Amino acid sequence: MAALTYTEPKPKTIAGAKGDWELVIGLEVHAQVASKAKLFSGASTKFGAEPNSNVSFVDAAMPGMLPVINAFCVEQAVRTGLGLKADINLYSAFDRKNYFYPDLPQGYQISQLYHPIVGEGEVLVDMEPGITRKVRVERIHLEQDAGKSVHDMDPNMSFVDLNRTGVALMEIVSRPDIRGPEEAAAYVAKIRQILRYLGTCDGNMQNGNLRADVNVSVCKAGDYEKFRETGDFNVLGTRCEIKNMNSMRFIQAAIDAVPDGTVLILDEAYVEFAAKGIAAPFDINDPRVIRMRTFSKAYGLAGVRVGYAIGHAGLIKSFDKIRNHFGLSRSGQIGAMAAFQDQAYLAQTVANVAAARERISKIALANGLQPIQSATNFVTIDCGRDADFAKAVVDDFSSRGIFIRRPFVAPFTRCIRVSAGRVQDLDMFEAALPLALKACG
Repeated sequence: MAALTYTEPKPKTIAGAKGDWELVIGLEVHAQVASKAKLFSGASTKFGAEPNSNVSFVDAAMPGMLPVINAFCVEQAVRTGLGLKADINLYSAFDRKNYFYPDLPQGYQISQLYHPIVGEGEVLVDMEPGITRKVRVERIHLEQDAGKSVHDMDPNMSFVDLNRTGVALMEIVSRPDIRGPEEAAAYVAKIRQILRYLGTCDGNMQNGNLRADVNVSVCKAGDYEKFRETGDFNVLGTRCEIKNMNSMRFIQAAIDAVPDGTVLILDEAYVEFAAKGIAAPFDINDPRVIRMRTFSKAYGLAGVRVGYAIGHAGLIKSFDKIRNHFGLSRSGQIGAMAAFQDQAYLAQTVANVAAARERISKIALANGLQPIQSATNFVTIDCGRDADFAKAVVDDFSSRGIFIRRPFVAPFTRCIRVSAGRVQDLDMFEAALPLALKACG
């Protein structure tokens, strides 16, 4: 069969004072698996049912209830992978993604962090005759959806509907190969077309059955080619994540509006943990501040996580329209603002985290490993080998009852992440690290 011949479109450029900038976009498409039952229970996935009527004991995280995989959801994910010319992994595994949210009864999401069911694939996005963008797919993994928090039914209370809890999602993660807003919208449209043809997702964006997280960054002209040659994500700049967009028109409009009349502070660090001069100062009550992504973590959790965009009123209005319950909730706003106003609490938190980060870095250096500087509440440590070695280190810590993490995005796959903790927690880490390194060879 003859190979397809086509020309790739030129990237969208933004004129700057000292040279042009280019848009770089990657998308995470969340597609609800077309299945009558949920991922780990037999509860119905029918849309529009009475609140909390499609909830099994497993979905509600009742004591003693154990999940059992829905084999049909696995088949649907494999079918999707084949439709995207992707590698099907013969071994895949589920992991717990721990976080607190009122509409997540288990206190964790079952997902596939390290071993997804589908590997690398590709999608050809036709822009016009003879002009096509080839978008590489990094992975597809299965995961549970969360429930829904409702904040506009009562002035003093929020309500929770768990009907969506446990519904199977396929997360289709692209490489940052998309170079303009029109391409992003066309890519989502092509993914939706393929899924509907395969029968693996109905593509109903109004019901939230297909939605996308849009990751946007800007880089200097020529840096993208350097990324393709070296795989170094650092040259692409810091990405800004726009969460849960359920309209191709909104996706295009939001990206298109970013460089027009808008100043992006491309930073999604934990604000109060950032070193002086790293996080830009802002007034949390300023109506121009758009919260791109927030899981409020005030008072004893971890601080408010915010992406910033300061721009014109029209852009802010469009974000208000598309933001859903995954955005900053009313209770989250109250908690975040209270934390920012409690300067003594913040000062103590900053001091504790700084001391913990410094000690973790010293422990890493003492064992011949290199800590990587960042403005976060954890320390990323370069293990100096490959991803398999880093995974072995994480697994060894797990066998000792100590939880550390490992990034799964290149080039950090050979690293481990250690969160700031109490003195006794870091004592355990210091004792276990040399043993883990020795055990992993």
